[in-house]
Amino acid sequence: MSTDNVSTPRFPDAPKTWASHWMNDYTRVLTAWIIRLVSSSEEETGETAVSIISSSYSIGMRDGFVIVDTTSGVITVTLPNAVRSSGRHFWIKRSNAGGNNCNVGSAGGGIDGHGTVVLTAQLSGINVKSDGYNWWIISSTGAYTLS
Repeated sequence: MSTDNVSTPRFPDAPKTWASHWMNDYTRVLTAWIIRLVSSSEEETGETAVSIISSSYSIGMRDGFVIVDTTSGVITVTLPNAVRSSGRHFWIKRSNAGGNNCNVGSAGGGIDGHGTVVLTAQLSGINVKSDGYNWWIISSTGAYTLS
């Protein structure tokens, strides 16, 4: 039997090509969605975690709200370098009464033109945002001093 008269399909790999393109599109959309989800929760807002601390602490990029318990002594909270944190913001709030303060400093850049913010009273807190050079207090509660 000769195969000369047997016609071959015009697009022999059409189903494979369609499935391959569909899978590539699906993968691309899924990957973009995952990247957007991660970046929106970590990079854009900075509000991915609530940390409750009772000893000195350096804020990480996954932190968003830091609650500080100064019962055991003076606590120092260090903000990340403002240059590497452009657009990020963090809340730092002191939870308890007593004589021990919470000192908030920065690993790079000032805070409202100063080196340290001291949260001096129970429930005092600051919300800071980086402009890419320094940290700025955009809202606050309770008593604090700048030094």
